Amino acid sequence: MREKRGGRGPILGSPRSLAALAAVLALLLALIAAAAPADAAPRVTAACPTLLHLNGFDVSSFSGTINWSDVTCEHFVYARATDGTFTTDSDFAVNRSGALGAHIPFGAYDYFEPNESGVDQANYFLSVYQPRPGDLPPVLDVEVTDDQTASTIITGISDWVSTIVSATGLVPMIYTYPAFWPADVDNTSLFTADPLWDTDVTATTAPTVPSPWVSSGWTLWQYSFDGTVTGVDGNEAATDLDYFSGASITSLESSAATTVTIPSVTSGAVVGQPITIHVQVSGAFTGTEVPAPSGTVTVSDGTRTCPAVLSGSGGVATGSCNITEETAGPHSLTAHYPGDSNWHSSSTASATSVTVGKATTKTVLKLSKSSVAYGDEQAEKLSVTVSPQFAGSIPTGSVTIKESSTRVCKIKLSSGKGSCSLSSKELKAARYSLTATYIANRDFDGSVSAKKTLAVVKA
Repeated sequence: MREKRGGRGPILGSPRSLAALAAVLALLLALIAAAAPADAAPRVTAACPTLLHLNGFDVSSFSGTINWSDVTCEHFVYARATDGTFTTDSDFAVNRSGALGAHIPFGAYDYFEPNESGVDQANYFLSVYQPRPGDLPPVLDVEVTDDQTASTIITGISDWVSTIVSATGLVPMIYTYPAFWPADVDNTSLFTADPLWDTDVTATTAPTVPSPWVSSGWTLWQYSFDGTVTGVDGNEAATDLDYFSGASITSLESSAATTVTIPSVTSGAVVGQPITIHVQVSGAFTGTEVPAPSGTVTVSDGTRTCPAVLSGSGGVATGSCNITEETAGPHSLTAHYPGDSNWHSSSTASATSVTVGKATTKTVLKLSKSSVAYGDEQAEKLSVTVSPQFAGSIPTGSVTIKESSTRVCKIKLSSGKGSCSLSSKELKAARYSLTATYIANRDFDGSVSAKKTLAVVKA
């Protein structure tokens, strides 16, 4: 890290001295270049060199302005976000934007101040840097004591790590020196679950690993303070160079995978009643500082669809929408999330079955006349209407009109309505009590109308 200070002299003194010497040499080379003829040949960009591992670099405000479009041959970059509880790196926002614009896998680190609260430092770090899917793990740069005891330093690191895990769901990385850790942090093994960013600029093929991480090994290795990265021309002599131990940097990136589920649906739904389907989309990692999946989830019953608009926080979003079924019985519901600018799409949620019950009905019988003269040629019109329990569904089937147990006529419904005609010549002079019975079917329960009295009187 280019902002190192304080610390143990034997660890940091020599690299800094080399960096100062390199700065002088760089200045001399710049003067020589300035004196070159105006028609000197233009710089030719060489092919990317073959290195021991996937290579990257780390930057801070000490790196100066970076022309990110010129950065080549780099597989990843880390940028300083904060220092303790009060300092934001002045170039962090532009460095993050530039790295993402250049499609370079990006991570952020916090320079740890042992004399300040670990919780406060972690929260300040997260106020400046909000982890996004695809980012590299957040890093705590542990390299100075600030005259604090090992116990105090360990407590601060522990508080910082637990705060980050709780807020992001991500396991942070520890940056340190192989000599610093045993001498100033009591060689504690409390953080071996956190990947190691090991700094050893004297090693040639592999760094010396602090003993707590020997079994797991290093994840990142800062192998040089004196590197050159095309596009980086800061106010220090050189750029920090790093290796990644894995075969693909994507294995270090936070996953952008999502899972969509249907936690619940309206219970006791019936034909014509909107069924409310609740959906949930969860990111691969969650926490208070993690952006929630956004957009809509498409819910389908195989015939109809509805969009569930998502809202949420902390890597989890929920939503709901309604589907109205027109038939009773079991229905299979699925949900699909197409992803957004942060999160990948989800596989379609496993089918959720909902059983829709028959809708109740109400049958109404109407007479065109309540009294007719016997022998009158004018027909009596009997009209029926069958109404469903919920709007949006239309009862089908037939209605039978009876006088006591004798069927008078049968009506086939159309849009829930129907009628039949009856001549008074067919009836003797008397009073008739008529009812209309709607015959139940697969989707609707049956119902019987109130009695209607028809009087047939002598002429």
